[in-house]
Amino acid sequence: WLRVAVLALALAHTWALDCTPISPAKCFSSPAPGSLLPHRIVIGSASPSLSWCVRACTLNGFPLVGLYSAQGNSTTCFCGVQWPAETPSEISACVGEGRLAVYATSCDGPLPPSPVGAALGNGTACSQPETKGLPFCNTKLPFEQRVADLVSRISLSEIGPQLTARNSPGIPRLGIPAFYWGTNAVHGITNPVSGGELCLQDKCATIWPTGPALGAAFNASLYQLVGHQTAVEMRAFGNLQWGPVARPGTGMDGLTAWGPTINLIRDPRWGRIQETASEDPYLNGVFATGITRGMQEGEDSRFLLAAATLKHFAVYSLEDYIDPSSGKRYTRENINNVVSEFDMWDTYFPHFKAAVTPVSQGGGDAAGVMMAMNEVNGLPCLASAPLIDQLRNWSGHDNVYITTDGINMIDSMIAPEGGYDGGGHFYCPYHKPPCSRNEGVEAAIVAGSDICDGNEYNQNLQSSVVAGNTSLADAQARLFNSLMIRFRLGLFDPYDDQPYTKYGIDEINPPSIQAENAHAAKQGLVLLQNPNNILPFAQGTGKTTVIGYAANDTSFMLGNYVTANSLCPNGQTYKCFPTTFQATQQYSSGAVYAQGCTGATKCPQNLISEAAAAAKDADNVILLLGLDQTLEREQKDRQNITLPEQQLSLFEAVTAATKGKVVVVLVHGGAIAIPTIKAANVAILDAFYPGPLAGPAIASAVFGEFNPGGKLPYTVYDTPYESEVSFLSMEIASLGRTYRYHNSSAPGGPALWNFGFGLSYTTFDLRYKTAPPVPVTLTPSNPRATINVQVLNTGARDGDEVVQAYFTPKAGTLTPTPPYLPLKQLFAFQRVSVKAGDQVGTSFTFKASDLRLTQADGSQPIVNGQYIVTFSRGYGVDLTANVVVSGF
Repeated sequence: WLRVAVLALALAHTWALDCTPISPAKCFSSPAPGSLLPHRIVIGSASPSLSWCVRACTLNGFPLVGLYSAQGNSTTCFCGVQWPAETPSEISACVGEGRLAVYATSCDGPLPPSPVGAALGNGTACSQPETKGLPFCNTKLPFEQRVADLVSRISLSEIGPQLTARNSPGIPRLGIPAFYWGTNAVHGITNPVSGGELCLQDKCATIWPTGPALGAAFNASLYQLVGHQTAVEMRAFGNLQWGPVARPGTGMDGLTAWGPTINLIRDPRWGRIQETASEDPYLNGVFATGITRGMQEGEDSRFLLAAATLKHFAVYSLEDYIDPSSGKRYTRENINNVVSEFDMWDTYFPHFKAAVTPVSQGGGDAAGVMMAMNEVNGLPCLASAPLIDQLRNWSGHDNVYITTDGINMIDSMIAPEGGYDGGGHFYCPYHKPPCSRNEGVEAAIVAGSDICDGNEYNQNLQSSVVAGNTSLADAQARLFNSLMIRFRLGLFDPYDDQPYTKYGIDEINPPSIQAENAHAAKQGLVLLQNPNNILPFAQGTGKTTVIGYAANDTSFMLGNYVTANSLCPNGQTYKCFPTTFQATQQYSSGAVYAQGCTGATKCPQNLISEAAAAAKDADNVILLLGLDQTLEREQKDRQNITLPEQQLSLFEAVTAATKGKVVVVLVHGGAIAIPTIKAANVAILDAFYPGPLAGPAIASAVFGEFNPGGKLPYTVYDTPYESEVSFLSMEIASLGRTYRYHNSSAPGGPALWNFGFGLSYTTFDLRYKTAPPVPVTLTPSNPRATINVQVLNTGARDGDEVVQAYFTPKAGTLTPTPPYLPLKQLFAFQRVSVKAGDQVGTSFTFKASDLRLTQADGSQPIVNGQYIVTFSRGYGVDLTANVVVSGF
């Protein structure tokens, strides 16, 4: 309803302007007054007077005011900037149904101040006597009514600044404090508000393992914990530094988390793989939903703990890449990603849908979504009404807030010298190019982007409305959604009545969370190979040589979105966390360190020679290899999928020199093709970027104190993939991308390791507790089944195992038949800990709707036919069950 009209539930509360209409009025006869003056302003069901309309239009910067007489002598206000082109009617009184009396206004002097004085600009909202009696401060009213009242009191000139990130200014006359949008929260807090610190009283924000490491853990409860602790610390740091507890009289701030990043891992060359969980839509959905619910749900169900903002919708997985065939440079700002309806719904939509869907329907109910910078099928995401409407349809309401990404992306969208597609193509949905900034603002506002991460709304929203590009109603709808977030965070309710405002130093990275973080770093470790049981190394007095640029420098373990002042107090940067070499000294008294390289692409020959010499007489060698932020990061894609040549030279020199056991530990975000290393007689432990507690986690696994149980969150392709699969193509099924569609005959050939793979130091077996029926039949009257699987630890060590449940549709049995069939599709998983010689039961209940298949038009019906349900550990012998779906 806000799209139609919202200005004023209570403009009677605004100041009395010294404005008068200029007589005589021009009278127009029309059943469609909006075609004469475009901006309608309503006051509930009441009929406003001419003086009310004059104040309302003038408050919002319009020089023309119209009073329209409708059926039953009711009246409505219309505002505008240009006289209607129609010829006025010759009716002197301009009264009667269907007539619009249009006046110009004349105002003397500047606008006087509101009765609520300017001194209230730094106060907490609704805390002053002057505002407590206003409807938007009435806590007995529902949020929708309160927000609508506040929207009615905010002038057009004030709307743009309120929709601007990162800093929306206060509105002194209404006692509304400033608000900060976008606390980066990808794997912990990394950008404090207003220059605040993330280390206080010797305690710093919790920085967790990065996305792939969390994805490899296959642990839904861990995802929720990560989100929850991040939000708790947002509250705590806010209270201690920039909120009302630290600065009496100020408002809370910084409670919109720009995170989690949940984009699917489409291709190993993407620079931001380190931020997200996996290549699988289901696993990404579990990850996104867990973090979102953890961030938003707390002990006070009235308010959000923090507001999660999912990144980045949609089809986003390219930063800055040079096409080797053409030499053309593509960036996230200039690429149009073309996607079929099949791939959109089969691959790119499911995890966003899961995280936005209401909790009552099993989703995450995310408060916000950040639109991607790229274009999808010819529409810039920030100005794509189809994409934004889809998000709001999934959520079940219109109030999911939408933000743009990137500074001044509207300017980029309309720039003729750049623009989408790298030149010449720039976007104006309602106008022929070249586009003005007012028209660019219109495109974003009309599509539904509520917050602008740039200056375009701040500088041009008012002029866009006055010029007739953007309607006032659409601008107010964007304002409604953005303010709703602040109300849902409790920022317009008494602070003394909220437990979140009491959070302080004790909630920041307490010992219990440090222990959970250390365990999280271990859970994400994936044992890729272990020939002849090279691992674990024996603890004791033997010589262990630790080699690599990341071996004695924790900064290489962190991934992106981490700053030097967010980890260790008192200016220690990263030095308060033990490195892998330092942690190794606890297990091997003869540990020595050799650098080998100073970075992922910096391995001078003298350091390689020193590393080989140090490894020569070693009993054990821990060789850390991988990538760093010079090769993969935001705004930087990889041009290849292989290990840098310098590090391969280091590997060859070290393995040639030593007669001891060797483990290669991979530190990276995106998958690395390492066929040479795989073929060698070495163990391989994949750590990803495991966070600040990487050193102890890696050492504990190498020396057997911890038994690795993680599983690969993506496919590790072999080197031919790089030349046979275009990084610029967003196609999934047709190119055989991800485990769902990749087999040995797909482009790129056989994978080095498959999604879900991960070994252990012990052995496991899967058995049915009770054999399922043959077949398991799912019908409308009996749409679900439960299968119980026992996990047996048949080895000599305690360990974790992940039971993965997949379905595979049988070709030739399906009605209707999809254009592509997945080789298999994950639909459930459980991670369990099993002591040596013991067994643990798991139970999987699934429905026919869990086996949906995507059709060419993007629809996802329940498809009648035959399926195989597989329970797997990612290697070894699987359990299977035949399933028949019929009658749907």
